[in-house]
Amino acid sequence: MLHLCIHSCVRYNYDMQERSVMVDATFMIKSLAAMVRRAEVTIAPLLRMHVHGTCQQLVQVMQQQLVHVLVTMRNRVYTHSLMFPPQKK
Repeated sequence: MLHLCIHSCVRYNYDMQERSVMVDATFMIKSLAAMVRRAEVTIAPLLRMHVHGTCQQLVQVMQQQLVHVLVTMRNRVYTHSLMFPPQKK
């Protein structure tokens, strides 16, 4: 039933050239998926290495910079509060 509905939608809402482009795009996507599936043994270790390197960059570089900024901000707030203690009511 769903197949007939989709078929009718495509048939009446797209002209011949648009349907041809959609078929070509679908074919290219399926071909790319098949190539990736065949090359999975080669691609998987490379992807793992890239993800590991990106995570290490995040942890070792960006996190250090963030901690440094936070400590600097905390020190500024702390020294500011020592210079100007809260008023007693």
